[in-house]
Amino acid sequence: MMTTEDQTEIEQLQLSLSQTIETFQSANKLLELNKELLSNDQSSTEKSNDIKRLQREFLLDSFRVNRFHKGYKEWENKSKDIFIENEIKGYNNKLGQMSRLNFETEKLDKEYEGLRDTVKLPTCQLSIQTVKLYNGGSLLQYIEKNAEGEYPLTVDISELFSLDSNSSLPPPDFNVFNRLLNIEYKLRIQRKVKYEILLSVKQQLTAKNKKWSSRDSELNYFMTRKLVDIMNEVEKVRKSEYEDLKDYDYYNNEEEEEEMREQEFEDDESVDEAQDENVEDDDDSDNENDNSQTDNADDVAGGDDESEVVENQTEIQEEHPSNGEASVDAENDITTENTPDLGEQTPTVDPEDNDDVMNIDS
Repeated sequence: MMTTEDQTEIEQLQLSLSQTIETFQSANKLLELNKELLSNDQSSTEKSNDIKRLQREFLLDSFRVNRFHKGYKEWENKSKDIFIENEIKGYNNKLGQMSRLNFETEKLDKEYEGLRDTVKLPTCQLSIQTVKLYNGGSLLQYIEKNAEGEYPLTVDISELFSLDSNSSLPPPDFNVFNRLLNIEYKLRIQRKVKYEILLSVKQQLTAKNKKWSSRDSELNYFMTRKLVDIMNEVEKVRKSEYEDLKDYDYYNNEEEEEEMREQEFEDDESVDEAQDENVEDDDDSDNENDNSQTDNADDVAGGDDESEVVENQTEIQEEHPSNGEASVDAENDITTENTPDLGEQTPTVDPEDNDDVMNIDS
């Protein structure tokens, strides 16, 4: 297996190799220049300078190639030593172990030949499904059917194989017997898993039944007891609010009547004062008969106007109630309209409680 150090060394060699390939450019340029000189059959100072420069580059590149080749050889020798140390020695050890195992195997074969006559078939029973699944049911021909024409549920191993060479049954074969046991083991494991799954599902269903029964009892208690108590409390609150609003309306009506009486009393006093002032004015104006008569007529007309104003104000107050009564009526309307309807309510069920039920193929 390649280590990190080996990978690093290989990457360095690849980098050096790519750099070494670039050194061939100087050799190619030198060859091309020589070809040009040979074809032109002419020499000049510039060409000679180029030749010297390229020769110098070629020598330097040659040193680089030699250095790379030397490093490659060192890496190759090192890799060989490591390969011999890690791989060859391990291979030799495995080869020695295999030789010893082969020797022991040959020894066991000899013992097997000696014990072959004393070997007996093990006591083992297989299900009929195992025999049917093996090789398309090729072993069913050795099994006898019962009176109803059906195969037995279990089959003994002695009904399939025989150590007697004169028997019609085939001799036991390790591969066949191994496959039969594997099939039987697989079927039993499948049945075991199905049993465990069904048992787990049964436990889950039992737990869910308990859970839903407890929820049903809680819901029944809420619908029959708790909700009824809440409705009774709401009715009590409505009645108490209605009584409070009646008392509030009665109190506001008394205050409005008191204010109206005070207003009428003040209006009467203002009318009396106006009449007294008119009488005094009549006594003071005896010398001016014509003017006093005209003034008295005007004062009487003014007094009549004031009395008419007072009567109009009283009629307006009677037609339009005060703000207190309107606010009380509005509060009554709001209380009646905004009262929550606690009629039939459908209980909600949390969708997260609906756990998935496992589907099991039989």
